[in-house]
Amino acid sequence: MLKLSRYNLLISLTRHELRYKHNLGKTEKDQEQNNLLLGHSLTAWIFLAEDLMCKNDISTQARDTRIANMLKVVNNRHISSTLLILKQTYDLLIDHIAAKDSIVDYADFKGRFNDWEGSLIGFLISPIKESLMAVLTSQILLDRGVYHCSSTRDMWICAHYLQFLNKLNIKGVGLEESALADCLAAEDETSQLDLASCQPYIPALQKILKDWMKEWDYDGGNPSHGPGSVADTSRSKLKKYYRLSMDDRIRYLYGCDQPDIFPAWRSQHFDRTSKLVFVPKNITKLRSISMEPATLQYLQQGCMKSLYKYFRSQPKLRSILKLTDQTQNKSFAYHGSITNDYATIDLSHASDSVNWKLVKCLFSRTPKLLKWLLCTRSTHTLLPTGEIIELTKFAPMGSALCFPIESLIFAAIAQLSIWLSREQCADRDDLTGIRSPIKFLTVYGDDIIVPTYAANICSELLQLFGFSLNKNKSYLEGPFKESCGGNYFCGYDITAIKFAPSVESPYCNGVSPAAYMAYCSYANLAYERGLSFLRLHCIHTIRDAGLQPLFTDKLDRAPAIFSEQPTNFHLKKKYSRRYQKYQYIYTGTKAVEVDEDIHEDMDEDIYFFDRMLSNDGRDESSSLFPINGKIHDGCLEFDISAPYSRKTLLEKTIKYSLCFSDI
Repeated sequence: MLKLSRYNLLISLTRHELRYKHNLGKTEKDQEQNNLLLGHSLTAWIFLAEDLMCKNDISTQARDTRIANMLKVVNNRHISSTLLILKQTYDLLIDHIAAKDSIVDYADFKGRFNDWEGSLIGFLISPIKESLMAVLTSQILLDRGVYHCSSTRDMWICAHYLQFLNKLNIKGVGLEESALADCLAAEDETSQLDLASCQPYIPALQKILKDWMKEWDYDGGNPSHGPGSVADTSRSKLKKYYRLSMDDRIRYLYGCDQPDIFPAWRSQHFDRTSKLVFVPKNITKLRSISMEPATLQYLQQGCMKSLYKYFRSQPKLRSILKLTDQTQNKSFAYHGSITNDYATIDLSHASDSVNWKLVKCLFSRTPKLLKWLLCTRSTHTLLPTGEIIELTKFAPMGSALCFPIESLIFAAIAQLSIWLSREQCADRDDLTGIRSPIKFLTVYGDDIIVPTYAANICSELLQLFGFSLNKNKSYLEGPFKESCGGNYFCGYDITAIKFAPSVESPYCNGVSPAAYMAYCSYANLAYERGLSFLRLHCIHTIRDAGLQPLFTDKLDRAPAIFSEQPTNFHLKKKYSRRYQKYQYIYTGTKAVEVDEDIHEDMDEDIYFFDRMLSNDGRDESSSLFPINGKIHDGCLEFDISAPYSRKTLLEKTIKYSLCFSDI
C-alpha cells in the first residue's frame, strides 16, 4: 500500500509539473505524436529515477526534491538538448572507466559541458549523483589478470538512468538530410579503395576464404521471400510472387530460361535498382536501409539459408560465425571485461563500406559463391531525392547476403591478424613455459572480437581495406567491453533498459497493440532488475488504457506480465464446454490479414507453387506435409504445419484479440 500511495503521489506530481511543449516534427500530426510519446517516456523515466534513488537509500524528501529538479530542467531546456546531454554524460563515464579519458572529480565532470550552466547539469543528474561520484573516484585494479572495481553497481545505476531514453524514435525531426549526406559520403569513401595497397595481404585472405568455403555448393533450390519490404511492391508475399521476373544474369545463374523455382506467370519488368529508406537508430541519427527488388530478395534468401546451413556444418566456421545468435559475442565480451583477454571492435557504416571490387577479389578463388554474389546483386539504388546512383558497395543493408558476406570477410581479416601477431605476442604458461596463444575469435556482423594481442593489427588491417573503426565503441583494452548491445564492466552486466515505444503506432487513441506488447516486456525486464516502480508504472499504463493483461509465472510468455504468485483477480472468467473447465479472458494480440487487391484466377497456382517450395525444403524423413523434426532422447519429435490457405501469403498487421488462459 505504501508503494501504491507513493506511485499515486509521483503521478500527481508529474502531471502538474511536466508542462513542456516542443515543436518536434515537420507537421502538426508529427508534433502531436512526438509530444505524447515524450510525455509517456519522460513519465517512465521519472519512475526509473525513483527506483534508482531507492537503491541508493535516498530519503523520501530528497527524492521529491531531485525529481522536481529533473522536471525543472526538462521544462526549461529543449528536449533534444536534454537527451544529448544524457548521451554525452554516458559516453564520458564509459571513456573514464575504459581508460580512454580521465575525469579528476565531480567539478571536472561538470566543466565538460560548456553550453550548460553547472546548476542545470547538477539538477539533471541529481538522482544518480552518489553513484556518479563513486564511479569517478573508484579505482580499477588488475590483480593476477583479473579486473576488480568497487563501483560496478554504481555504474549499473548510472547506465540505466542515462541510457533509458537513448532509443526514442522521434518522428520527423529533420535527421533525413544528415543521414542521406552520411550515406553518400560513405559511398564516395568506399569507391576510393586502393586494392594495390592491400596486395600484400590479399593472397592470404583468399586462401583463408577458399579453405573455409571450398565445400560450399548451392543449386539455387528452396528460395523464399523475406518478411520485409521490397523496392517494387508491398510486404505482401502474394504480391512479391507477382513481381518475380528474369534477366540475363539470372538465366546465366541457372543456365536456362525457366528455372523450376520461378513461376510461369512471372512479370516481364525487372530492374536491378534498390530503394534507399531511413529508419530510427537512436535519438541523434537514422540508419540507412535498402529495399531490394522482389526477385533479387527471393534469390538472396535462398542463398543466405544455404550459407547459414554451411556455416553450421563446418567446425571452424561454426565456432566463429553464429549469425543467428548473439550470445557467443556477449559471452566473449563479458569474459574480456574480467581478464582483458579479448578486445571488442566495432565499425562505422560497415555495410556501406564493403567494396564490390574487394568482394570480387577476395572470393576469386571461390567461383561458385562469387557467381551467386554477382547474379543476385543490385547495381543501382534510388535515393529519397529521386536520384538513381550506381553502387560501388557490394550490397546495402537490406540485402539478405549483406550480413553473412560482411561477417565472412571480417572473420577472415580477424583470423589473419591472429596469424600475424600470435608468434610475437603469445602468452607463456608460468609452469610449463609453453607458448600457448589465445586464438579464439567471434564475429557477428561488424561486432568483431579478437584476442587483445591481435587487436591493433586487426584494426590496422580493417582500415587498410577501407573500413572505418568506430573508436567510440571499440575497446581494445581495459575493463569495459561492448558487443551486440551487451555492455560489461569488470564482469558486471550494465546493459540498460532502453525505452522505445513505437512512433508508427502512436498514443493518440490509447496504447497500440505494439506498445502493449512492449509495455509487458518492459514490466518483465523491470521485475528482473528490481525496478518495482517502473514495473508498476508499466502495469498501470496498460490498465489505464482499458486493457486486461494476463499475469503468469512464466517469463517467456508474451504478451503477459510475470508475477511470482499470479492471481488474475481482475480478469473475467468463462466456462469452456470444450475443455470442461474455467478460463480467464484477457487482452492478447493476433496477426490479421490486410485486405488486398489480388487476382483470384492466379491465387490457386501461387498457393500450390509456394507449397511445393516448402515441401522441397523439408527433411527427407518427413511426411508429405512440411514438418519441423528433431531427435530427442532417441525419439523423433515433430510438429505438422498448420493448414495451408491464401492467408499465409497476405500481408499481416497486429491487432488486439480476446484470448483465453487456463486458471
